[in-house]
Amino acid sequence: MRGPSSPYRRLEFELKLVHAEDPRTGVTRVGRNFFKLNNIRENEAVVQLLRAIEGAQDIELQLNMNIYSKEFTEGAEEIFFGTAVARIHIFVTDQEW
Repeated sequence: MRGPSSPYRRLEFELKLVHAEDPRTGVTRVGRNFFKLNNIRENEAVVQLLRAIEGAQDIELQLNMNIYSKEFTEGAEEIFFGTAVARIHIFVTDQEW
């Protein structure tokens, strides 16, 4: 996810695991620790898979980019400007191809 590059804006990225389970059994084999959020630049972040996911899993991640701005304020006061949200859906099958 990439946001605006501006000396007046600051971005904070946050990754959440919303849902993960085997669609047939309801068993969860994946946790938030399977994924890493890498800040590439001040305005860019990438989600990285840290280890293999075993068995069938339907996974939903939410990547938030919170935007703070001092562009429209007096002095150096920073205000919350908004949030951009990306929903990432990952479908893992237990079948070998």
